[in-house]
Amino acid sequence: MADRFLDVIRLVISDCLDEVTKLSESGTTGWSEAQTKILIDKLFRPLLPADIGIHSGQIGEHLTGRISPQVSIIFYDTKKLDPVFHKANSGFFPIECVLYAIHIISDFNASEVQRAHENAECINSFPYCKSPTAGVQRATILPVRNVILSMNLQSIKDNKHALLLYKGIYDDEGRSNSIQAICNLGQTYCADDGTAWMELPCKEKHDELLAFISDVIASYQAISASRIHPSLAQYLTPRIPSLSGPLTGGLRSILYACTNCKKTGYARPASSLPDITIRGTLKHTACCPKCGAAMVSAEGTYEFLRGRLITARISPSERHVGIPREPVAIPLPSYLTQILQRGP
Repeated sequence: MADRFLDVIRLVISDCLDEVTKLSESGTTGWSEAQTKILIDKLFRPLLPADIGIHSGQIGEHLTGRISPQVSIIFYDTKKLDPVFHKANSGFFPIECVLYAIHIISDFNASEVQRAHENAECINSFPYCKSPTAGVQRATILPVRNVILSMNLQSIKDNKHALLLYKGIYDDEGRSNSIQAICNLGQTYCADDGTAWMELPCKEKHDELLAFISDVIASYQAISASRIHPSLAQYLTPRIPSLSGPLTGGLRSILYACTNCKKTGYARPASSLPDITIRGTLKHTACCPKCGAAMVSAEGTYEFLRGRLITARISPSERHVGIPREPVAIPLPSYLTQILQRGP
C-alpha cells in the first residue's frame, strides 16, 4: 500500500517536471518565472501541508528595512502572516513568518551556487522580532532553512562533486555554510544535520524530491513554534519620529521609594474609589524589584477624581533627595507599569 502511495506521488512530480521541461525546450533561456509558478502550483502546493503558504518573493526584516537580494520560493507560516501582507500581493515576506527559502539554480556551477549562498547568508543575518505576548522569549528562535534546488545537473559528474564545490565556496573565507540542504534533481538530497552533511542517494525516480518534501513536513512545525506569536506591526509603522503631546488627564507619575534599599521608580497611581482625597503616603501594589520590600510615596495630600490622580501636594521636607523635579512620564497609561531608576 505504501509503495502504491509513493507511486502516485512520483506521478505528480513527473507531471510537474514534464511541464517545466517543455517550457525550457520552447526557447526559454535560464530559469523563468513561469517555471517557478509551475513548481509552486503543480509540485509544492499539492504535496505540502495546507498551513504552509507558498509564494515567490523576497524576505525582509523590520529593523533596518533590508530585503534579500534575490527572489526565492518562500515557504511561510500562514498562521503568522497578517492578512494585510496577503492583500498587498507585493512578494514581500517578513522574516518572522518564513520557514524555508528555496533558491533555484538552473545549473550547479560555482557562480550560481555562490549567488545562492550569498542570498542565504543575507537572510541568515536578519534579526527576528520577538513576541510581545510570550512573556520570557524562548532561548532559541529557529532560523529560516535555506535550500538549493538545482534543476539541471548535466555538468555534475557525481554527487560528491556537488558537495565539494559548495564546501569550497564557504570554506574559502573560513565561513560556515548558509545553505542547510541541497536537492540535486535526479541525483541526491543532502542536508546539514548540525555537524556534518548527510546524503541520500537517488535510487528510484524522484527520491531526492521526496526526501526534500519529507524533510520540510518533519521540520516546519518546530520552526513555527520557536517564533511563538511575532508582532508584525513594526513593518507597517511609518519610519518617522513620534512627537509627544499634552497629557490625557491627571498628573504624571509620582515617585515611589523602597522602604528598605531606597531604590526609586515612577508609576501612575489610581484609586478604586472614583473621588477621594488621601492624606499620608501611597503604597504601590508591586514590591521593590531589588529587595522585595514595600514601595511607598512621600507623605502628602493626594486628590483623585474619577479614579485618576489630579493633584499631589507634597511637603518639601518629605521629597526624596536627588530626585528630579519633573517626573518622567510612563509610555503606557497603566499604573502597574514602572519606569525604574537606579537608587542613590
